Amino acid sequence: MAPTLEAVRTDAAPAPLPVFSQAIKANGMVYLSGSIGLDPKTSQVVEGTVKDRARQTLKNMSAVLEASGSSLHSVVKINIYITSMANFALVNEAYQEFFTWDPKPARTCVAVFELPFGTDVEIESKSFPNPTEKEERKAKIMAEISDQELADIHAFAVQLGKDAGDMLMRALQQRMAGDRGDGRAAEVQYVLKENAVDIVTKTDNEVEAFIHKSISERYPSHDFIGEESYSAGTSRRYLVASGPTWIVDPLDGTVNFTHIFPMFCVSIAFAVRGRPVIGVVNAPFLHQLFTSCAGRGAWLNETQRLPLVRNPTPCMPADAPGGCTFSCEWGKDRRDVEGGNMMRKVESFVTMAAERGGRGGKGGMVHGVRSLGSATLDLAYTAMGSFDIWWEGGCWEWDVAAGFALLEEAGGLITTANPPDDPETAPIPEAHLGSRLYLAIRPAGPGANETGRQSQERTVREVWKRVQTLDYKRPEV
Repeated sequence: MAPTLEAVRTDAAPAPLPVFSQAIKANGMVYLSGSIGLDPKTSQVVEGTVKDRARQTLKNMSAVLEASGSSLHSVVKINIYITSMANFALVNEAYQEFFTWDPKPARTCVAVFELPFGTDVEIESKSFPNPTEKEERKAKIMAEISDQELADIHAFAVQLGKDAGDMLMRALQQRMAGDRGDGRAAEVQYVLKENAVDIVTKTDNEVEAFIHKSISERYPSHDFIGEESYSAGTSRRYLVASGPTWIVDPLDGTVNFTHIFPMFCVSIAFAVRGRPVIGVVNAPFLHQLFTSCAGRGAWLNETQRLPLVRNPTPCMPADAPGGCTFSCEWGKDRRDVEGGNMMRKVESFVTMAAERGGRGGKGGMVHGVRSLGSATLDLAYTAMGSFDIWWEGGCWEWDVAAGFALLEEAGGLITTANPPDDPETAPIPEAHLGSRLYLAIRPAGPGANETGRQSQERTVREVWKRVQTLDYKRPEV
């Protein structure tokens, strides 16, 4: 299969000619086109000596490398073209000013008859991208757990998710099979937790007990946090520590399960240093098994890599949130009070759906608003690319941990749901697992004038402009 090529573009360096690129990213490398000593503002060759033009050339190179996610420090090979070997010493002096460390990149210097725009020096390079935050986190994780151990835990988690999904379906099939023997239809028995829409069934408890027992027998030193055992207590403290921790929701979408609405699942995550590195989400009624492992990608039914559309993955729409599917949930906080979370959500839903120019100019005109009744599946569908945007508040770590792992491996972005004071310029923080406030954007590839990440961040800012602040306080997070 031909490699996917990603063009690099930055205004901090001279624009390329129409049929060329400043650089190309492919197969984990950055291939820099030949740079010359043009001033990016005037597109004219800088005056002075060949050393001045070599300096400008290296400045332009540095700007393009930075735009590509690389840097001069990551360059492994340099090719220098000069019109006279008499200029070699001056070019080398400029080179030494920029490459001040050892070992320096491998280098070739070639004398040529002529260069574009009548200049006298041109430089091209090959480099690796700088390590991403994701790669640096993986390195820290691997310092605590070996690659083989992680693979073994992943295989165990996948099988556990399959077995737990079978338990959910057996319970559902017993109900669907008919009456209880006394002529009356079988009904799901449940008890209330916080209110009439926050419920737990016998199946929730049985599946969690099975998962907990299986993990304790296989990995007795690992910590375990499950929704039902946590909810049975009175504390709402954030308990995910730095050690190996399993975070489990035995049945996400319990209300859906009781109504035989197919959007329910088991969610299993494994975290190291407080970060989910393995995610397993099994929606057995839908025959959909989502799995991920740090560094190995995210998958649907173990055969289809996520996102579903690849080579290339589409950029976010230019007018996002227009053209997007927007996923959100009503949540369990149903207080009918002015300024309450339910009312803030409703206002945000309407603003996102309203026509362009509506709602005081904030109308988002999204393609559609979706509510699955399962935060876990909302995130899984965002990782698939089926949902473009997921915005939510009020979830707990077991609702989102496996989805975090899926979305990160698929290439999505997840930040806070609450808009900052200045959505246009504020930093975009990484969402905290226990924050209870989440905004997720699907995986995105490069567009004509921006990288996939830039299009995701642009979408975040546009959503922030349209949604209201939610109040789900958790002081220790």
